[in-house]
Amino acid sequence: MLREVSDRAGMARSLLDLGRLASDEGDHSRAHALYAESLRISRQLGRKWDVARVLEEMARSAAGLAAWERALRLAGGAAALRQRIGAPPDPAEKAKLDACLDPARRELGGTAAATAWMRGWAMSPEESIEYGLENG
Repeated sequence: MLREVSDRAGMARSLLDLGRLASDEGDHSRAHALYAESLRISRQLGRKWDVARVLEEMARSAAGLAAWERALRLAGGAAALRQRIGAPPDPAEKAKLDACLDPARRELGGTAAATAWMRGWAMSPEESIEYGLENG
């Protein structure tokens, strides 16, 4: 329906929500495809806040796959983007993301986890988007 009325922002939000459902059900490849489409639309619309949200959900999904470094890099990129645009995350959403990233930090160890996070933090918003669009 949103496609029919050309509500691209609504499409991006709906795709993000569908990606969350797929990720919660363990279908991470489907989640990645949905997140990627949401990310592309959000980038085209210049909706940086939505880009950050998609990157965070991609990080949660990567953690669900035990792709620890990828999860931390995506989360670091999202955090840097949020700081650049002055849009802190909702505390409840941040707590959920942190809980998903805790195993990554434990598995990689302090230095490797911090390095992965900082690699994400150091990426430009466009680099973060391109990294997110890579196969997850």
